[in-house]
Amino acid sequence: MTKVLFCASSSKSPIGDGFVELVEELSSQGENFNKEFVVVVGPGLRYEFDHLPHLRVFFLNMSNDRKSSYLNIYYWLRYSRFLARCNATSLFIYSNSPICFLARFFFFACRILIIWDHDPVLHPCESFLNKLIKNLDKILIRSFYRPRFIVASSYLKSLTETVWFGPIFKNRVDVVPFPAISALSGEIKTFGSNRPIDILFFGRVEPYKGVENLIAALQILDMNGSTFRVEVIGRGADKHRNAKFRNLSVNFTDDYVSDEFLSKKIISSRVCVFPYTSGTGTQTVPTALANGCHVVCSDIPSFSEYLAFHPVVRVAKHDVPSDLAEQLELSLSDFGVGPSIDVSDFSVDRFARNISEILNEVD
Repeated sequence: MTKVLFCASSSKSPIGDGFVELVEELSSQGENFNKEFVVVVGPGLRYEFDHLPHLRVFFLNMSNDRKSSYLNIYYWLRYSRFLARCNATSLFIYSNSPICFLARFFFFACRILIIWDHDPVLHPCESFLNKLIKNLDKILIRSFYRPRFIVASSYLKSLTETVWFGPIFKNRVDVVPFPAISALSGEIKTFGSNRPIDILFFGRVEPYKGVENLIAALQILDMNGSTFRVEVIGRGADKHRNAKFRNLSVNFTDDYVSDEFLSKKIISSRVCVFPYTSGTGTQTVPTALANGCHVVCSDIPSFSEYLAFHPVVRVAKHDVPSDLAEQLELSLSDFGVGPSIDVSDFSVDRFARNISEILNEVD
């Protein structure tokens, strides 16, 4: 049986949680996944696999929270020794993190590289370290590997083939749609059930997510006499912008919250709004749809594939707050109307089966 080395983000985050769910599903597939695999994780995921005692997990105490840890020679030597002895024939990378980069750097003997590329182009708010790693990756991968990429949409496939890595990787990119975040999927209610929250925004409150347009749209609704209940859940660093939400009587939770808390909020919402001005991929839309919410998102390319679910999904011009306000009103008036959505389309089980098929192909 061939051996695959899995490397993940060092943090407890939606990406980290997605990696844990993927490994759990692959572990449960038995003969359908004919690989032995070893997992490398950092501090944030150290104890996430304790319930899988058969799984070999290598813990590396490096993280962005302790950037000095990347200068610890002992960690580097221990990790390189592990990689040399691992005898893996394939390397599966799940995130853009130093731990994953080190695996690629040391693992020259392993020429089968599979990358789940969440963001072929990084968000504007990404740290200097992540941007540096991404650019070093580009040099390393083009010089030493012929990788297989997995991305979440046809738009990301085109972006990966033509913009980021060039024609040498054409036809080496597979599309596997994002699953919903299962930790945020509670007992799903029907569209017509009682949901006290009219409009919900969740996720980091960052400029590229169009929060200024959302504020402007909510101001328009407020001037029109609308009395919608609006909640915003997510950490935001701009205190002036956060105050604007509160001035609009928006229930703003400016903090990191538990999965259980956020799950209850999503299930209690009629419409989830994602007015991003840029972005490449997100699990927020499938998570909202899997929980029976309607969605209003912006017209950036990464959201285009959700248009098949219209009118459950409505699209607003990303730089026109009045259009966003109009689409929110239309979505709320149409709540309970639209095609029946098969939530299994967004299941981690389907996501893992698609990933395992690709991994089984690349012996």
